[in-house]
Amino acid sequence: MIAVITQPLSYVTASPGGVTTVTLDAQNSAAKPGSTITQWVWAIVDQQNKTAIANATGRVAQVRLQPGLYQVGLLILDNTPEAKSAIAQKNFQVGPAPPLPPGIIPYDPDAPVPSPSPLPGGTQQPPVITPSATPLQGESGGRVSLPSIEDPNGDPVTVKWDLKQGEDVIKSGAGSVVSLVAVAPGTYTILVTASDGQLTATGTYTLVVKPGTAPAPPPPSPPPPAPAQLILDLRLPSLTLTEGAALEIDAGSTGVP
Repeated sequence: MIAVITQPLSYVTASPGGVTTVTLDAQNSAAKPGSTITQWVWAIVDQQNKTAIANATGRVAQVRLQPGLYQVGLLILDNTPEAKSAIAQKNFQVGPAPPLPPGIIPYDPDAPVPSPSPLPGGTQQPPVITPSATPLQGESGGRVSLPSIEDPNGDPVTVKWDLKQGEDVIKSGAGSVVSLVAVAPGTYTILVTASDGQLTATGTYTLVVKPGTAPAPPPPSPPPPAPAQLILDLRLPSLTLTEGAALEIDAGSTGVP
């Protein structure tokens, strides 16, 4: 039979206001095979005054303590007729929170959330859409890449585009590549919208779509092979025939069906 004090730990951080709730935990205590622990009795002693200041019962219990140095004692009893027991003791302290390591800022749930990566001057700027001096070129069924779009603050940029012909939107998409699948040859306008999550910029490009290159026709199929010719080589043994004699040939002996 063994008594084990899992909690409190050797140092308990005091709660604001001076009184701290301390958990007493003996769940790792164990009885001998065939018996069961039936009682858990706790006692808290103030080490400065050497006096008992709190008592509790149960496998898990709680006491409320002021900051200071303490000793906790645990007595457990089993269900055997002899009521066998075991004792454990542990010293611990209730005190202020230990100082944080250098460079660590304590968490403050009420602190304002900083804005994403402002410039040194403190100004958040929208993304910059690079203009193009000449129309973009692409083939029907292919794709065309947009010029570079950057954010002065280094923030991630989301790009969306609309492919328009006049006032009609032919297709829409996202990213820096415009798909020209099912887009007929002609002149179009690409309306680009770029956002860094706070500010948005727009720009337009002229796109000239040319006819797509037709795929090469498949090679012609090879002609079917010519039928094999059957050549019979009949070789008969030398014979001497008299005038008027008749010659009969058994086809089975030649190997020809």
